[in-house]
Amino acid sequence: MIAGREADAGLHKYITATLIYLLIGMMKKLFLFALAAATLAACEKGEGGPGEGDGQDDNTVVIGFEQLVDFRGKTIVPGDIEVEGGYVSQAHHDVFWGKEYAEFDDFWEENSYTGLLFGSADGLAMFGSYYSDSQSWGYVYDQWAGFAVSKNCNDTVTAVDYANQFSAYAKKGAKGTDTFAVAYSSAWQKEYMEVEYAVPTIVFREPVTVRSLWITASSVAWPYETTSDQAQTVTITAMRNGDKVAEKVVALVDAQGNKLSDWTEVTLFTEPADRLEIEFTGDDELYPSYFCIDEITVELPEK
Repeated sequence: MIAGREADAGLHKYITATLIYLLIGMMKKLFLFALAAATLAACEKGEGGPGEGDGQDDNTVVIGFEQLVDFRGKTIVPGDIEVEGGYVSQAHHDVFWGKEYAEFDDFWEENSYTGLLFGSADGLAMFGSYYSDSQSWGYVYDQWAGFAVSKNCNDTVTAVDYANQFSAYAKKGAKGTDTFAVAYSSAWQKEYMEVEYAVPTIVFREPVTVRSLWITASSVAWPYETTSDQAQTVTITAMRNGDKVAEKVVALVDAQGNKLSDWTEVTLFTEPADRLEIEFTGDDELYPSYFCIDEITVELPEK
């Protein structure tokens, strides 16, 4: 009888030990599964698309130009455009600009657009642009400023040619992307014609800390031989609630004549801003004030 009880007790201990072993095994598998899922999510977040994290930390995102929407929320696709007027008349491919959004302005008697034209699909950032057909002069002469979107690159140019006004002096976008932003800074239109977005402007949905962006020369500007011994620069100004919080000066051509000849990452700010303005500030008034940007890294506020 005692032997039977000991046998039953032994069997009970065996069954209990087996169940505990199996339970521990299942818990280990669940833990590994959760760890793998978290790792996959982190990897996916670091792909670097518009408004997606670049893997640096949970609050850091990279704003690119591969997936964009216009101010109406419609997906934009760079395509064929026609620039009309004088020596700039030219067909261009793989470009998006503001002409198709222009409406007749009774005061200026021309078709024009100025506003936040396009942005990241998640609404984090919007990019300003200006367009006018200048028909009040008696003929059509397309002009634009602010931002446009392009897939064109040309790093073999030898002369200033406005056929390259939508091209980056590079082989691809920054980090091998296909699409980037082309910028043209027209300070006189902003100052004398009160065109707000004639200077390239980015407006953020909420204050963010703009950590860096990539910049390169435009193919139309790169061949220009400046007559000045001073740098041809752009000034990147971070603003919040209308006040300047920080600025960074970037040389497109330095004082020794060395030119920005490929995509370069520029480290920017440590203070939050809700607006970024990028204005040409060189002293050579004949310098074509075009440049290109891509891959803007921002840090979101803590929630």
